[in-house]
Amino acid sequence: MSLRRVFCHCSCILRLGIAGFLLGSPSGGLAQSAAAVTFGASTEQQVARALVEAINSGDTTRIRRWADSTYLPSIYPRYRDDIFALYRTVQRASGGLIVEQVTGEAWVLVNARLRSTGRLARLGLGFEPGPNQRPVISGWHAYPLADAAADGTWPTTALPLSAVRDTIRDHLRRSVEHDEFSGVVRVMHGDSVLFEEAHGLAHRGFRIPNTATTRFHIGSQGKMFTAVAIAQLVQARRLRFLDTLGIVLPEYPDSAIARRITIQNLLTHTSGLGFGPSAPATRPSDWRTQRAMTLVPAFAGQTLSFEPGTRWQYSNAGFTLLAAVVEKVSGMPFDEYVRTNIWEPAGMTHTDWGVVDDPADDRAVGYGWFNDDPIGAQPRRPFWASRGQRGGGAGGQFSTVQDLTRFAAALRSGKLLSPAVWAHISSTRGAPADNYGYGFFTYAFNGPAGVRRPSAGHGGGGASSGIDGGVFWFSDGSWTVAVLGNYDAPAAQNIIFRIMRFLAHQP
Repeated sequence: MSLRRVFCHCSCILRLGIAGFLLGSPSGGLAQSAAAVTFGASTEQQVARALVEAINSGDTTRIRRWADSTYLPSIYPRYRDDIFALYRTVQRASGGLIVEQVTGEAWVLVNARLRSTGRLARLGLGFEPGPNQRPVISGWHAYPLADAAADGTWPTTALPLSAVRDTIRDHLRRSVEHDEFSGVVRVMHGDSVLFEEAHGLAHRGFRIPNTATTRFHIGSQGKMFTAVAIAQLVQARRLRFLDTLGIVLPEYPDSAIARRITIQNLLTHTSGLGFGPSAPATRPSDWRTQRAMTLVPAFAGQTLSFEPGTRWQYSNAGFTLLAAVVEKVSGMPFDEYVRTNIWEPAGMTHTDWGVVDDPADDRAVGYGWFNDDPIGAQPRRPFWASRGQRGGGAGGQFSTVQDLTRFAAALRSGKLLSPAVWAHISSTRGAPADNYGYGFFTYAFNGPAGVRRPSAGHGGGGASSGIDGGVFWFSDGSWTVAVLGNYDAPAAQNIIFRIMRFLAHQP
């Protein structure tokens, strides 16, 4: 488990990688002292203040004493050594923290600049009532934070296309100069390419630059392909969204659970299933040849976090099962179905399943910060462990920004789904799945005079992975933005949302 990424108890840090990553506040510079920022009087913020003081003291025993007195007793013994290792690493690597912003109580977020490098990082502490109702820590994380200086101010008025292009270029290059981004950005105005630029290196060892045709690991963006595959089978009347898993996939090892979960639940992350199968040791070892159906037995013993349909919880497990459903209903291996029925009709000639260590010069290597550097104090290092997998309904493909915009165009034009079916799966279903349709995020962006402009798309990647990116487009077809990067999230996803917010004001 990643010390920086997860370490969460009874709380879900993962918010699909996109919505949960926030920019830090504008920096006051290294001359700013911790005393310049006022912690609130609440117990929660005072606990956070004590952590910062323990880190800045340079005394490891202060960190141990702090943790011994502040964590939920039911979980602390299990994670004690990991907690100490995390904050000892922060203490050693940061050279001390210059606090710039403190917010929240149920989740206290501390944005601080590292004295050692000047980079921004965030420490998060989640609280719940403990013995005698005293707040105690039940969730925690630490990770590098994007510097708001790399963003700047975006116009909120309509501009000529040439000015739109220049604005995007100026902001992107600012991010590159701050070492916040390495990858490719493509912006489409209708069916025309308005902007396309590549920055950084696809392989640092061989000094291979990223280009417009570089293929990147797209992570969870592959969930869109799974959703479209299911929708195609529904359109062909071979499946229904309200069919239960028990009807469609009788091989599921728990028939009682299978009778309660519908295909719609799986598509909307409301099934109650978790992040992945509970028995990973049963998975096949050869990721290059596995099929989706071979993962179904790994769900033996999987329990539900809640009754299906009552809550939203991001679930890779649900989309793994959807890939098995595609295989079962279509009679085709999942990867073959996707290639034949989605990628080829959309003209996606540079998208495929692959593994990072295949000898392919056009694949980017991911670079990130890992457990021994949770706040990004050292240079990013390559991450070789990512694997694309045949049969991975939760994602894991390699693609280009060009292919992703072709995919978006194919959906809008009716090449992959009828307009009625596409409208159905790309619409927000409402609570509990706000901002999510069937395998697509459905954010609305504020346009002129507060007009909300709906969009569809998906991101992929995460901390400690060197994987980050996404593709989003406005429902009226006016703008499409695809960004793929080979730094940890949220580097590329920050850029996507900055550009989408800006374009919401452009006709």
